[in-house]
Amino acid sequence: MGEQQNLQVVQAAFEKLGAMDMDGFKDMLAEDVEWETPGPRDVLPFAGTHHGREAVVAWFEKMNEVEEVQKFEPRDFLAKDDKVVVLGESRVKVRATERVIDDHWFHVYTVRDGHITHFREAYDTAAEVAAHRARPGN
Repeated sequence: MGEQQNLQVVQAAFEKLGAMDMDGFKDMLAEDVEWETPGPRDVLPFAGTHHGREAVVAWFEKMNEVEEVQKFEPRDFLAKDDKVVVLGESRVKVRATERVIDDHWFHVYTVRDGHITHFREAYDTAAEVAAHRARPGN
């Protein structure tokens, strides 16, 4: 597939997520997809490397269990070879502490044969860890 098709795959994946169509999103992932999120697992239970479609769905479930996404906006989509980079911003509230985090992030997707095979993200993990460790109401 070419860069434009890879870009369309990632954009379609964002549309599926935005519509809360997890079955449709899961179908866009390769069976052996690798999903990487930075951070200490003892504070961020969704951090780490996750393998396979079901593990990615579980990643979303765990993240939504501990954080409420208030805003998630991809801004730019850039494609080069089999990679698609997405730049965006978000606002999440940590459920346990009620702390709100405004952040800029980037995602790097690898796309092969019309499926996402790898995901890696970067964002302000220090701010997220601090929000998770804060005392409720402070």
